[in-house]
Amino acid sequence: MPITINGSGTITGVSVGGLPDGIVDSDMLASGAITATGLPTGSVLQAVHTVYATQAANTTTTLADTGLSLSITPVAANSNILVIVSQRIQCYRNSVDSSYSNFYILRGSTILEDDNAQGVGYFGVYSNTSGVMQLYGLLPMQILDDPTYTLGDTITYKTQHRPNTTAGGGQSIAQSNSKQSRMTLLEIAG
Repeated sequence: MPITINGSGTITGVSVGGLPDGIVDSDMLASGAITATGLPTGSVLQAVHTVYATQAANTTTTLADTGLSLSITPVAANSNILVIVSQRIQCYRNSVDSSYSNFYILRGSTILEDDNAQGVGYFGVYSNTSGVMQLYGLLPMQILDDPTYTLGDTITYKTQHRPNTTAGGGQSIAQSNSKQSRMTLLEIAG
């Protein structure tokens, strides 16, 4: 088929791969149509996943690591990291009153989400009857992080937890009874 330049500015008759190498570059494409990796913005560039099942009790109101942690080394510049967590948590108290645990997602030592955000990382029970209160659950949380990094850097994410009170034996227990917590990190092309 012959190649025809039409009066409307279109070209017909060019087959896939019919143009010489280098004739179309990124300047000719629409803004945001392609990233440095050659994939469209929003593409998943890599995924890493971990499971952790070692129990970690916190009997203070100071934040402590749950033990769930995962690292990723971005393969492209300006990527976002989608952090997906399923955190196994138990709040415990052996007296009457409210009891709850908070958990947080951190990048390094920087808290990305905390209990000041409504409905984020909060798990608890209120009781006005006597006796021990225990509540178990697998809490989902996710955040799209926009970290600053240089190619070759490794970025580490982790979770931390704490009980609201230590009165009455109050504590927060991550991976209680050796049940699994999970974390997945997705690098998203920016």
